[in-house]
Amino acid sequence: MPYLYATVWTGDTKRVLAYWQGANSLVKPQVPTAMPAMLARPESPTDWVKMYGLFEVPKGTALIRVQLSQGERRGSPPDGSVARFRDIRLHLFRTEREARAFVNRYVRE
Repeated sequence: MPYLYATVWTGDTKRVLAYWQGANSLVKPQVPTAMPAMLARPESPTDWVKMYGLFEVPKGTALIRVQLSQGERRGSPPDGSVARFRDIRLHLFRTEREARAFVNRYVRE
């Protein structure tokens, strides 16, 4: 299962200001089977799914590191599947309203 994860750092990279993962996203996906939004749950290994998160950037942020990873379902034996990602983006918005509007359009595309 592909998943996204991010750490938000101060300028000197000595302090993490936030950990971004699906559980603390401000917006939840429209499709319950995709919960959380930054963890993909494709029906089959060949399916592409949309992943996203909506987070507030803490004051003092100088660096955001986004990590692309792969996990396995609990109790599932390794099957050799590989996580693939495409069209990775980080968008910054002035308001939460603008960000939510963007996510709503993205989910419907």
